[in-house]
Amino acid sequence: MDRLSCTNARLRDRGVKKDRDHGSGSRQGSGPRLRFLGLLRRFTNADKKETPILIAAKYGIMEIVKKILHIFPVAIHDTNSDEKNIVLLAVENRQTHVYQFLLERNVMRDSIFSKVDKDGNSAMHVAAALQMQWEI
Repeated sequence: MDRLSCTNARLRDRGVKKDRDHGSGSRQGSGPRLRFLGLLRRFTNADKKETPILIAAKYGIMEIVKKILHIFPVAIHDTNSDEKNIVLLAVENRQTHVYQFLLERNVMRDSIFSKVDKDGNSAMHVAAALQMQWEI
């Protein structure tokens, strides 16, 4: 089962489903966080295998990144079809606040910050290519 299917199964297991009236996620007592996940799931790019957390990191939506990591901590290991993880996508898209948040978390820091994409590029390679001046 690919990562996208796993993420969708996890959302389904948590009770996220389409609300016929509003088109957003619903669950008894769910609140806004599961509605956000429902909306993100709708925008998941199946061709690139981008999961909601990767999309949120790519566009710098910190609230969503935090909520997904709170609900699904294993989502930190999601990668897209280019084998880019949350750190690589944050750096590639110049989302310094996402990168800083992940750096401060200290959870699985070595594995997620040393990850390389399918071309062998790490976050430092990407930052150097983009001539980024902030701390990597």
